[in-house]
Amino acid sequence: MKSAEVKVNDILVKYIVKPVIEPAFSLVFVHGFPFDKSMWHDQLANLPVNVQGIAYDVRGLGESESGSKFVNMNVLAEDLIGFIKALNLTNVVVCGISMGGYIILRTLQLEPKWFKAIILSDTTSFADTNESKLNRFAGIETLQNSGTEVYAENSLKNLFAKSTFDSQPGAVSKIREAIFRNSVDGMCATLLALASRTDTTDVLERITVPTLIMRGEEDQIIKSEQANDLHEKIGGSELVIIPSAGHLPNLENARAFNSAVANFLSKNFLLASG
Repeated sequence: MKSAEVKVNDILVKYIVKPVIEPAFSLVFVHGFPFDKSMWHDQLANLPVNVQGIAYDVRGLGESESGSKFVNMNVLAEDLIGFIKALNLTNVVVCGISMGGYIILRTLQLEPKWFKAIILSDTTSFADTNESKLNRFAGIETLQNSGTEVYAENSLKNLFAKSTFDSQPGAVSKIREAIFRNSVDGMCATLLALASRTDTTDVLERITVPTLIMRGEEDQIIKSEQANDLHEKIGGSELVIIPSAGHLPNLENARAFNSAVANFLSKNFLLASG
């Protein structure tokens, strides 16, 4: 694994890559909010041997620059397209969790040609409800008045399954530290982008590439109905429920998450799952 950076749409984007000399394709990971590329370390380390894995920091989070303080989902989608172009990636599979899924679905609305396959974890095509928008605004107030530490502690209890706090304390610490590393301005700008995002349900029936949908069985944020809706509307998609996991199954039950990804890739690209 190595760290690198690239200029995308006038900002510097930091990323980590598991390089492969002659990759069958590249798997680009898009993290959730308010995390960073470090949440994908286990997935990068366990990809099939001929798959290049790349995880980048979304603008304003992690180590990537923020550019303008006013961000919307179109900007984040255009960043994903720009990132793929800047690295001259071909045969791209994309995997997004939570906000990462929102970015992928918006990218599909803008330019559907970029992906050979899609993995969506613990995400939805629906826009925020009024209650969710108000929660985002309350989060902005917390960040501005109390900083990232208080915001992190308020968030953690909803992100993980109850059992994770005892069985996977390292996963909880990883996310807590990722939130601490983010700037207040970057997080506030992203919260506004999330609150203002529009519905992307119309794109689901137009998705024709292989699609894997995953959800942590104990996710308190994305309900089972939302995952089922994605599965029903995306023709030929596969739905996998990850046991003993909440909103972040790639960390809470990495073995099951990685196995589902490897099986999906092997099934659709004739790869050895190892």
